[in-house]
Parts: sequence; structure tokens; C-alpha cells
Amino acid sequence: MTKPMLFAAILLAAMAGDAAAVESWNSPCLLDIRQIKEDWTRISTPQLQSAVAREVTRAEQSYRRGREQECQDRVAKIKELMK
Repeated sequence: MTKPMLFAAILLAAMAGDAAAVESWNSPCLLDIRQIKEDWTRISTPQLQSAVAREVTRAEQSYRRGREQECQDRVAKIKELMK
């Protein structure tokens, strides 16, 4: 393989990796977490704020570990807390 071809192959592989990373930001779990953070001001008590903050942290950790379903379950729990 010539140097230009090798460079092109590496570049394509890097771009493919970036595309996969961008797609992961479209996760329904992350979209819900972003909305929860925007709705933070509706939380009435410090105790509830603390509970929601803990669950948001845990949901984000689940997402980073690749546990999409666990993340979605935590988001559902947060939504219930915020009602």
C-alpha cells in the first residue's frame, strides 16, 4: 500500500469513528437527561433536588458504561420524581 493510500485509509477509519461517536449523542436517554437538566428549576424542595441530582448522575454513568436500558430506566424514575 502506498503512503497516500495508507493515509486515506487511516483518514476514513478516523472519520467513521467520529460518525459513530456523534450518533451516540442522539441517544434518547441523553436527550431526556438534557431536558431534565433544563427543567431543574421546577423542582420544589432541596430534598427532591438532591434525589434528582443523584439519579441524573447515575443515569449519565449508566450511559457512559454502555447500559442504555439502565439509563432509560433511571430517566423514567427521574420523571416520576419530578411529577
